[in-house]
Amino acid sequence: MGKDEEGSALIWFVFLVALLCLVALTLAASVHQYLFARELSDFSEQFAIAIKTRLQSTPNASASSLGNLLLQEVGPHYSFPQLQLKQLSLESGETVRVIFCARWDSPVNAVDASRTICVTALAR
Repeated sequence: MGKDEEGSALIWFVFLVALLCLVALTLAASVHQYLFARELSDFSEQFAIAIKTRLQSTPNASASSLGNLLLQEVGPHYSFPQLQLKQLSLESGETVRVIFCARWDSPVNAVDASRTICVTALAR
């Protein structure tokens, strides 16, 4: 290596370290988003099963009124930002369909991303 090429390896090293850090931060944000969506999906499934159970014990109640009451009961115990019950319906007289949406924000400041994640759950 000549004297005029001594700094070129340092530039490549810094570039590769910066690129590796960016890839690691993006991967961390992606894993966090996946886990958030999975937790929201689990919550939606449990909510649909709870509504179905309550409908079976009180057959003359409406699904929407039971859904609103249940959401007021359990909603504060979960930390989903901007949790919204988009749809709660009883299909074919026996299948409860629930759609929840919540806002996901990236935990990594370098990856400034946010999106609304919606999941559907059914209970028969």
